[in-house]
Amino acid sequence: MVQQRGPTTSLAKRGQIVRLANLRGNVRLSIRQIAAITNVTLSTCADIIQLSTLQRLQTQIQDPGSEKNLRPTPTARKGYNQVLTEEEKQRVISLALRDTAHCCKPFHELITESGLNICSNTLSNILAADGIHRRRPTQKVFLKVRAQAVRLEWALKYQNLNFQKGLFTDECHLEASTSCSSHAKGVLRRAGEAYLPQNLDRRFPRGSSNVLGRNYVWV
Repeated sequence: MVQQRGPTTSLAKRGQIVRLANLRGNVRLSIRQIAAITNVTLSTCADIIQLSTLQRLQTQIQDPGSEKNLRPTPTARKGYNQVLTEEEKQRVISLALRDTAHCCKPFHELITESGLNICSNTLSNILAADGIHRRRPTQKVFLKVRAQAVRLEWALKYQNLNFQKGLFTDECHLEASTSCSSHAKGVLRRAGEAYLPQNLDRRFPRGSSNVLGRNYVWV
């Protein structure tokens, strides 16, 4: 059975309040008198009496002192007040991890793109429940010895060419500092995914990045 949050009035005390409220004739008591007799606050007595009346309509049990008419509805049930369905949760998680641009987007931009009516805290909790947190992007790994040798060989081969009329056609990535002004600090990822391509920090200290391929054509 789900436990109710905070201190609650016992069933015995609830039964006493309801029985006193249902007295008739010359012995009928006001709510203020019931609160004084039972040592329960006036507002709590009113809530218990109102709940018992509503429960009688639902349970069809005419005895106001019946346990089913006295037991309060739990204030919280697991999954009772979920904001999103499981399908919507998976959709927004997939959106947050779609690519490099989405991993770096602030929560409010992800919410706008998803079309969901939730706040940033809700999105953060949904991602955290799936092990996704905002983390510092991993610095791009250094070139290995073989990669260094290949690049040096390419540079020596074309060192005398006029590059003013040339164009690199593969693996080109140029990013100005102004284009990432709306990026959040860090990337969204799970633990153990630090070296996925979308989680690497390709930026140079001045805010631009440049990854050039080896295919070069004249224009």
